[in-house]
Amino acid sequence: MQLPRETIYSTLFAKLQGIAGIRNFTRRPNQYANYAPEEMPALLMIQRQEIPHKAKKGVPTTWELHIEVLIYLNSGSDVANAVPATGINAIMDGLEATIEPDAVNEWAPHLGLNGVYTVKFEGPVQIIEGLEDQSEIVARIVIVAL
Repeated sequence: MQLPRETIYSTLFAKLQGIAGIRNFTRRPNQYANYAPEEMPALLMIQRQEIPHKAKKGVPTTWELHIEVLIYLNSGSDVANAVPATGINAIMDGLEATIEPDAVNEWAPHLGLNGVYTVKFEGPVQIIEGLEDQSEIVARIVIVAL
């Protein structure tokens, strides 16, 4: 890979930290139960896999970097009246604006990095609204880079 992997991952993570309303950001896997309600919403960015694609000899390999973003939310102690979707929808809007801001200019380098050709959601975004105060968003993101 021509661009150091860590540059790509850390640049994406820095952009994710701009999502309004999130209190905690980490690149270390952790479980929902390890966060106190006042530490949420919490965003976790986790590297999942990398897939090489070699077109032919003499052409650089392109890489798909697969990332999972977990967002843990707590809708508070007023379980009877809380609407978890309110917080989820605001965070989803921020996540979408962060992942695909360059949609209007397909030729612009994604993440502001030359060599990064695609940053996009991959597959469905799972939204899990808990029965009490717990909710979770699981978004899969793929980056294609040289």
